[in-house]
Amino acid sequence: MLVLSGFVGDCSSEQDRPQMGLIAAVVSIIIILASMLCVLVLRQLTRMKKSRRSPEAMLSVEDAPPGYEYEVFLSFKGSNTHNNFTDCLYHRLRLARVHVFLDNELRVGKEIGGELLKALNKSQIYIPIFSKNYATSS
Repeated sequence: MLVLSGFVGDCSSEQDRPQMGLIAAVVSIIIILASMLCVLVLRQLTRMKKSRRSPEAMLSVEDAPPGYEYEVFLSFKGSNTHNNFTDCLYHRLRLARVHVFLDNELRVGKEIGGELLKALNKSQIYIPIFSKNYATSS
């Protein structure tokens, strides 16, 4: 909240401040809800892993559920979130032994290729990571 209050304090005019405060509150709520969703997904995936694996299987390479190549497909817009939130989420999921698809190769402005769509279709869960420019991703 400290960052958001600083952001609101940088408004150029007094009449913009209430509107900027509302925007900051909405952004805060979205971030909190997204974080809660990630925690719930992580918990559910961890429960699924524990229920279907023996201790010996936990030592082997993790597998996606039958019919899926990946358990989670992370969708994000370029460098907007990749070097902070997306990387953190990816590594946390991997620590929880979740098989995650993360595309590091798609370039800005390029069309989503067949390989990416194939990975999306072979993923059990889709997690979009929203950012300022997420909707402009093609």
